Amino acid sequence: MPHDTDRIQAILSGDGDTLRDLADYLRRVLARGFSRQLSEADLSDLNQEAMLRIHENIADFSGQSRLNTWAAAIAVNTALMELRRRRHVHVPLSDAAESTRALMAAPAAPDAIQQAQVSQLLLSAIDASLTELQRTALLAKLSGIPMSEVARRMGRKRGTLYKLLHDARGRLLAHLQERGLSADELLQAMEAAA
Repeated sequence: MPHDTDRIQAILSGDGDTLRDLADYLRRVLARGFSRQLSEADLSDLNQEAMLRIHENIADFSGQSRLNTWAAAIAVNTALMELRRRRHVHVPLSDAAESTRALMAAPAAPDAIQQAQVSQLLLSAIDASLTELQRTALLAKLSGIPMSEVARRMGRKRGTLYKLLHDARGRLLAHLQERGLSADELLQAMEAAA
């Protein structure tokens, strides 16, 4: 581990050779894993983004793994986040919300009647208890769009979006409880339908 300790100190001090070596290593990792999905320019941008994240978090590196392993994980996660963002970049939030609504309303199989009933109950509760903004955010999140992308498109900060979704879940739960259905009963019905 002393080798990693020396490299960490070199990175913290801004040693050019150490930073270049690490950037070259990460570039190879990214190219090996993502060259079919991303252009050379994208790989360079992601490599720079990963290096920034590594520099921001290097002081918190605990040494439980090798420095290269830790840095490669950051680079790979950076690339995966970009690919997830791109997958949804051309999907309007309203389309994502409607797609989620349609998936929830249609049973997955003929014997999924209970699942359809639970889904219909949830959709009715969503429509009755949430604001348009809360509905859009919740259904977009359920469709799989990353939170950062939902926040960007809604023109909100991630923290604001988390608060919006927290409030939406609270309103949804209160609405269901007013109708005599507890969260435990809803979860049991969803587990039985699965």
